[in-house]
Amino acid sequence: MNPTQIGVLIINFGEPDEPTPEKVTPFLERIFLQNSGLEPGQEAISRAKKLAEDRAPGLIEEYESIGGSPLNEQAQYQSDLLEAELRFRGLDTTTYEAYQFTEPSIVSAVQKAKADGIGHLIALPVYPICGRSTTVAALEAVRSALNEENWEPRYSAISGWHHHPGYRSFRAE
Repeated sequence: MNPTQIGVLIINFGEPDEPTPEKVTPFLERIFLQNSGLEPGQEAISRAKKLAEDRAPGLIEEYESIGGSPLNEQAQYQSDLLEAELRFRGLDTTTYEAYQFTEPSIVSAVQKAKADGIGHLIALPVYPICGRSTTVAALEAVRSALNEENWEPRYSAISGWHHHPGYRSFRAE
């Protein structure tokens, strides 16, 4: 592990890479299951599956109407720009896209950062708002992945950035 090498997890929701039932339905199941709350295990799984099957046709239609979700492409673009800017500023940085509900998952991004010898891991959820099912869940997933990997790099989490006064003007552009 190189203590000066920085890894930034650009964490986003993730979207299916194709607007097909085979991609969209499991994606929705993962979302509904994460948000199932206090339901018992099998009940939550059954409910998530039913909700996903009911919602998938409408979401597929919406994706098809816009040529597929632009989210993953936008996340890749953000990741590339951030890495280039940090390297331009002289920081030995690698960025990793990490998605809550599609691949590359948060777990796989953490595994890649570990394999790359990252010494300082920074989690940056890029959700426009902070909520239990977005930023909070994403940062919990990073902590869980670090524990699963038995890996203890220097770790920082960035949240609350959406409160910055310049954020609205940035999003408007």
